[in-house]
Order: sequence, then C-alpha cells, then structure tokens
Amino acid sequence: MTDAINNHKIMRNRTYFLTTISIIISLLGCSISMMPIKDYADIAVGDSIYNLMSIPRVYGDPKTWSKYVNSNGNCVFAEPVWRNCEIHWAVDNHGTIIGYKLVGSECK
Repeated sequence: MTDAINNHKIMRNRTYFLTTISIIISLLGCSISMMPIKDYADIAVGDSIYNLMSIPRVYGDPKTWSKYVNSNGNCVFAEPVWRNCEIHWAVDNHGTIIGYKLVGSECK
C-alpha cells in the first residue's frame, strides 16, 4: 500500500514538473523576437540557395517560391517571408546566393 502511495506521489510530482517546464518553454518561445529580415538576408549571401530552401519554415515554403531570370542572366528565387514581403535571391550558375533585394511594403 505504501509503495502505491509513493508511486502515485512520484507520478503526480513528475506531471507537475513536466507541466511547469512546458509552460516555461511556451512562454520563452513566444517572447523570443525574430531576426530582422535584412540580417537574415545578409547572413545567407554566399550560401547555397538549395541549403536555404531545405530549412523548415512556417511561412514561405519553398514550394511557394517563384523563379525567374533577371537582366544580368542570373536566376532569381523569390521567397515569400510574410505578407507583403519577399526576398528575391540572385543566384549564380552554381546555386550560390550572390545578392538579394527586399520587395514589399512590410519588409522592415
């Protein structure tokens, strides 16, 4: 009987602990700010567009990206970041990001 009571207390304490940890993680996740879009873009220059496309994201899934060729003959991938904001990645023949342009009124 004592073992059953002790096991119940241990399970109850474990549940309280896990609930508390989950709440803390949720609150921290909501309070962490996103990196400014320009900083994100600056960091990506020189990386492979295909590496960038493989990163999981909530908005702007690579399936929704558009692709076109600019006047310099470079391929450009348009990544929707959020509503009214896209990053147009200029990419060389090897798939390396050589530049970008922020397009949209909400790109801050």
